[in-house]
Amino acid sequence: MTPTSFKAKANSPTNIFLWSVTGYVILLTIANLLESGILKGLSYGAAFGIFMIMATVSAFSPRQKNMFTGFGLALCLYYYGILGSIIYNLHSIDWAVALKMLMAPLFIVFGTLFESQSREGIWTHKNVKILFMMLIIFPFILWVWQLAIGRVAFGSSGEVSIFANRNNAALYAVTLLALYNVLSSKPIKSFLVYIFTGVCFSTLGVLLAIMIAILITLPRAHILRFIILFATLAFFGFLVWLINPELGIFARLLPVIDSIRYISTGQIVLSSVTYAELVQILHTSDLSFIFRLKHWLDFLTIYANGSIFEWIFGFGIGSSEHMSEKHLVPHNDYLRYLFECGVVTFIGFVLLIGTIIAKSGRRWESIPLFVIAIYFFSENLVANFVAMILFYFCAGTLLQRFWQEKHNMSYLAKVGL
Repeated sequence: MTPTSFKAKANSPTNIFLWSVTGYVILLTIANLLESGILKGLSYGAAFGIFMIMATVSAFSPRQKNMFTGFGLALCLYYYGILGSIIYNLHSIDWAVALKMLMAPLFIVFGTLFESQSREGIWTHKNVKILFMMLIIFPFILWVWQLAIGRVAFGSSGEVSIFANRNNAALYAVTLLALYNVLSSKPIKSFLVYIFTGVCFSTLGVLLAIMIAILITLPRAHILRFIILFATLAFFGFLVWLINPELGIFARLLPVIDSIRYISTGQIVLSSVTYAELVQILHTSDLSFIFRLKHWLDFLTIYANGSIFEWIFGFGIGSSEHMSEKHLVPHNDYLRYLFECGVVTFIGFVLLIGTIIAKSGRRWESIPLFVIAIYFFSENLVANFVAMILFYFCAGTLLQRFWQEKHNMSYLAKVGL
């Protein structure tokens, strides 16, 4: 490699994105470590700064003829709906969340544009490997420090490192798998890596999403291997459960099974049962699964009773936290978009995620994208700015890469090569 080409690779748009995200994660880590309000406030400006840097780089990038544009309609609907929602509900907007929702989806455009300019992978650049490792090491060290001083407890529902909870930490881990697939010419092809990512955060949602994504995404030959692996793990898991049924994930699984059984037999009626009664019926305070079902029904009831304008433009970004019975966001980002931003934004978001899923195809690189698309059904993820920009950027990059591969193959077929 010549010095000129090496320098060009180091200054590639994707490398600039990686530097920006790494700096943002380091700033969040230091802000949480020092518990500094000033640095936390600065991090909000840094998030906007990343967006402006990417927008500026994109504006001055040479226009490419061969670019994937299949998400254009989805983005048009998304932004028409969300801007209409902001204008209609101007008096009740959570601007911190609104800005994240406005900025994050555009990173799919940045990823597509940057990949269209790429001629070779940048993983061989030493700085790229260092930056990627820093994205892992800094949040991990902060988490270890939090555990060491007793600021957080292992397996608790509170904050984990720079994230609000384990679910968002697990989301970030999945997006890093997607980022590795983007940066490296060799995607991760190990069931164990994905299963470990789901298990290590002790979150049923991400583990279930990973397993479904693997079953949907991979070709039949790989699926057979996965089923064998899963059956083996399930067998040993069953043995562990016989020894200690209250261990970790097993203790969380039993309330789910009981909840389904009681709902199906009519012993629990979601529309009328109270949370205190649920604790008594299920003999546990872990209502994570059935809470979501009751919580979603609450939002759907409020939405159904809204006006035609509220159906179209929603009740306003941030309104779900104030209007629900438990004063919490929906724990379902699809439902959140419908309730807070209205049906137009909801359709745009669903089309955007659907395009990512449909165009990714059945391959290893697609697994993290599928995981996040499924995980949106059970968590509050869209306000996690760093994970969302990684998701959209990686989605855009991979869609462009897959589209270019297909385009090149069609061209070779036409010329008879």
